[in-house]
Amino acid sequence: ESAEVDDTRVASEAGTIVAMAEAKAKATLEAAQAEKDELLARAERGTERLVVLERLSSLERSPSLRRQIAAEAARLAEALEDHARSIASWRQLLELEPNDPEALAALCRLYATREQWAEFARTLKTRAGGPVSAEQRRADLQRVAGLQQNELEAPEEAIETWMAIREEFGDSAEVLAALDALLRSAARAKELAELLDGAI
Repeated sequence: ESAEVDDTRVASEAGTIVAMAEAKAKATLEAAQAEKDELLARAERGTERLVVLERLSSLERSPSLRRQIAAEAARLAEALEDHARSIASWRQLLELEPNDPEALAALCRLYATREQWAEFARTLKTRAGGPVSAEQRRADLQRVAGLQQNELEAPEEAIETWMAIREEFGDSAEVLAALDALLRSAARAKELAELLDGAI
């Protein structure tokens, strides 16, 4: 009789453990599903929120608040992978602060991603002309020259940009090599000779 009672107790405890494990697994599954549903809902709300932010940005009269709202809208649009709307909001911000570093960096990134080379080059020029370090200015101008030479297929403009870089920052192997190739291709013999003479 005692053995039967023990067996019954063990079976009961085992059943309880199994039930608890099943309940825990079910709760974990439900929690995961709830998290997934929340993420989906948040994404939908993000799109709605973007519309509200864009509207607020167009109505706001305070420049500082308008800048804050436009930046938030631009970041949200990029997070939602709506690059066109992100660009529009960053450009709106630049109307308020033409040298805003976050806006310029974001636009450079977005234009490069979308392969909008002309806009990318213009934005780099804008940043290079602002209050940036000499190192940043040189890097931006060299990127502009590279875009003009390759993606934009504008060798004459590339030559002028490289010439400007050389005048401001002096000779370097990269500058001389780029000008050598471009001047030879453009058959600008006199300038090529002057370049080679100056590099000796």
